Amino acid sequence: MKVKLMYLMILVALFAGGCVVKPEGPPVAPNFVFNPPTSAKSTKSNMSIAILMPGQKGSFFQESGSDANATIYNFLKSYQTDLEKVIVAKGFTTSGAYASYDEMTFSQKERSSLVMSPEISFNITVQRGIFGEDSRATVNGSIVIEFLEPMSREKVWIKHFNLPETTKTVNMILLTGPNGLLLKNPDGSLKYGLSPNSRISLLNSFYASAFAKIWDQLDAREISALKKDADKLKSRTNYRAN
Repeated sequence: MKVKLMYLMILVALFAGGCVVKPEGPPVAPNFVFNPPTSAKSTKSNMSIAILMPGQKGSFFQESGSDANATIYNFLKSYQTDLEKVIVAKGFTTSGAYASYDEMTFSQKERSSLVMSPEISFNITVQRGIFGEDSRATVNGSIVIEFLEPMSREKVWIKHFNLPETTKTVNMILLTGPNGLLLKNPDGSLKYGLSPNSRISLLNSFYASAFAKIWDQLDAREISALKKDADKLKSRTNYRAN
């Protein structure tokens, strides 16, 4: 009797919230992988670029829950790996990724032509369907990449560009807390979130288009041209290694 009552309460809550929760299919595997175009031809450079771990901001990184945390961790780990692959494919050597600039030793800074400090901003917005309508989610974002002179930490160049927006139909689920109880919004309504499958499927699509844009924006000739400016800063007699 208690079990039936519990199911009845959940059904009432669902219809009261105006959202139909659809059953999940088989688990969707993350596919956060970018392989540089095989047709790309790069000229090898003697420049070494030290890469810092990516900073992050935006609503995507504010999601909570064990499944969301695991997805975020995998996303950032893959992003750092594939960003390094892009730089190598463009003809440069790399070192890192370093947790921060301050963790680099003096000799590591001295051997580097530039320090690359990337920051990613990703946001997910959800339009929840009501009374049988599909819910839709959109993910968008931007990239800011700073190139620093290694010894003085002065900025040589800042690259900022938006990433292609991705929208997909998603499945919503009722969120529960660590105690297993349904979570509520400040106004008392039940709290919904993206299902694990929907979140990963959305990000798989976004990741592919994002790295295609990153590949196009990071031009080897543009980066190589920064060496002159970095060398000028490095040759200053009053520089101080931070």
